[in-house]
Amino acid sequence: MADCDPEILLEWLQMGSGEMREIQHITLEQLCMLLLMSDDVDRVLKLVCTGEFGAVFTSGGLNCVLQFIWEHGCRVHKDTLNSCMSVVTELCGEMEPKDSSQQECVSSLSALLHYEDHLVSDGSLPCFASLADRFTRKGEDPAPLAA
Repeated sequence: MADCDPEILLEWLQMGSGEMREIQHITLEQLCMLLLMSDDVDRVLKLVCTGEFGAVFTSGGLNCVLQFIWEHGCRVHKDTLNSCMSVVTELCGEMEPKDSSQQECVSSLSALLHYEDHLVSDGSLPCFASLADRFTRKGEDPAPLAA
């Protein structure tokens, strides 16, 4: 795992569909392991997503980060949580109003509103704002976000 080069993993995330989806899935698992094993996770999160939010979003990164926060947020440093929430906010800006993962994302963000750490619960509000902005820019009704 220590031999995984983040640049190569990012390149794999940008691969197409079909057979390559399996490589993307493996890449996301590798990135998650890198994050869990890293001493400076908040720095790996920012590096992974710098300029690559579209590739990370397309590869299912939004739900992975939301799951990471929910399952491991109480065991990671506050800087890591802050970086995670920043990444989630940016990834929410990539979601199309008709995206199939929208309902799952809204449910996860709604659950984070009740998270015991205020950094996370307060951090989910800009995520909703980012989603609402995306809907508005696309001329779509943001009512599904109210669910």
